[in-house]
Amino acid sequence: MKYFCGIYQFRFFLLMILVSSNLHSETTHVGELRKGIFQTSATITELISELSIEQQELYQTIIKSDEIIEWEIYVPTNYQPNKKPGLMVYISPSRTGKIPERWISLMDKHNLIWVSANRSGNNIDPRKRLIMAVLATTFVYKKYPVDLNRVYVSGFSGGGRMASIVASQFPYLFKGAIYNCCLLYTSPSPRDRQKS
Repeated sequence: MKYFCGIYQFRFFLLMILVSSNLHSETTHVGELRKGIFQTSATITELISELSIEQQELYQTIIKSDEIIEWEIYVPTNYQPNKKPGLMVYISPSRTGKIPERWISLMDKHNLIWVSANRSGNNIDPRKRLIMAVLATTFVYKKYPVDLNRVYVSGFSGGGRMASIVASQFPYLFKGAIYNCCLLYTSPSPRDRQKS
């Protein structure tokens, strides 16, 4: 239960970060955008425009501001900037966030960009996994125009459990979720909280 209490306390901090990072700002890319499967990386400092000293100190207890976060990306080969794609944020239970081969045709068919952090498997601090999943949206928004009504989170096994936490804590950010082979996270109801 201590694990989930930490998630709730951390949620407020992430909300402040999301507001400061201008998630819905216009894409400012120059030149042709990459398509297909590739890896890319950024640091938190590169993704968040302005952090207070207090925010930086809190973040550094979980992830260093200069630590490089590496993402696996798949952009449909038929991608067209004038037809904004949706976004699928995937939380993997293993070290790699590489898109499974069988998902590629689904991303193409439904015009979805895939993004998943590497080194964010089940053995990683859940707060860090949550940061990487939420910041994946920021990263993609800065590179590609995205249909904000088609942003989803998914995961398998322990990644599915993390996806259920992310979806329940950030419903304004994620419009849907797919949980594969996992124990779903649900927050206690007010009545259950009164009993304890």
